[in-house]
Amino acid sequence: MKKLSKILETYRKKNKDTYQSLAKKMHINKSNLYAYIKETRKPPYQTLEQIASYLKVDIAVLLDASSLTCHEYQFLKMLRTNPSAYATCIKKPDKALQKLLDKEKIATTKN
Repeated sequence: MKKLSKILETYRKKNKDTYQSLAKKMHINKSNLYAYIKETRKPPYQTLEQIASYLKVDIAVLLDASSLTCHEYQFLKMLRTNPSAYATCIKKPDKALQKLLDKEKIATTKN
């Protein structure tokens, strides 16, 4: 996640923060912050949300273009609000996608 790494390191230097002080402000572990900046570890979704919240940016800003698009991120965010649908998609993604495609076919044939 080169974009995240660059944003964090630039922010840290601009504000004359140490890794320790920035990590504390973001409520994350110093060694994890260092690993995200050095690109030896990718942050979990919840940590990305914490970082985005602290920096006052949309989480999509922190993601590489090769990662999720903004629309994909929004879809996953909405999907997570429905635990049943989320569980189905995680356990059987092929069947969940097929149901969605079937519904789409029905909707387009009605119009």
